[in-house]
Amino acid sequence: MSRNMAAIVLGAVLLGSATGAAAAGWLQLGQQYVDYRSKSVVIAVKSDAPSLTQLKLQVRESALGIDDVKVYLAGGESFDVPLNAYVAAGRETRTIEVPGGAKTVEKVELTCHDVSTSGRLALVRLLGTS
Repeated sequence: MSRNMAAIVLGAVLLGSATGAAAAGWLQLGQQYVDYRSKSVVIAVKSDAPSLTQLKLQVRESALGIDDVKVYLAGGESFDVPLNAYVAAGRETRTIEVPGGAKTVEKVELTCHDVSTSGRLALVRLLGTS
């Protein structure tokens, strides 16, 4: 196999194996650094975000323990999801279904605890899809 052909095949494999939110049609709605000393953090959702049916959280830079997720919807509704999950840096939580179909999400509040030994802040990204 020629070098050019090998480069084309490698490029196709890399593109085809893209994982994560972008490959699956997930939109980034907001993000927030989590200070390991705080017990809760609020992630505000972009004002132009569409109505959503599913959410998930992506953790970067440092591991984080996420105990609970409270989702605030337009119109004053909210719902609570106990996660009790350890999320390593570079990983995501399970998918959270928005009850009752597509709705506008205003913000998400996380109750969390630090599990990192590095002392670095965790960057949490809120992702959604409709």
